[in-house]
Amino acid sequence: MTSRIVSFLLLLIIIVVVLASYENCRDEPSFEICADKEIDKIITDLAKDKWEAQYRTKMNECLTIHC
Repeated sequence: MTSRIVSFLLLLIIIVVVLASYENCRDEPSFEICADKEIDKIITDLAKDKWEAQYRTKMNECLTIHC
């Protein structure tokens, strides 16, 4: 059951990324190049958000331990 939920969420994320790249690139002459750039931006932003969340979690742990 859990694997189905994870698979569904991954599929949903992929669909959102593809639709977002299409929305930003539909007027571009070379859709594939533009879409690749947009997908890279989205993935980079997601990774940055994940890193920031991990950083905040660690900082909160340190504050609760030491303060």
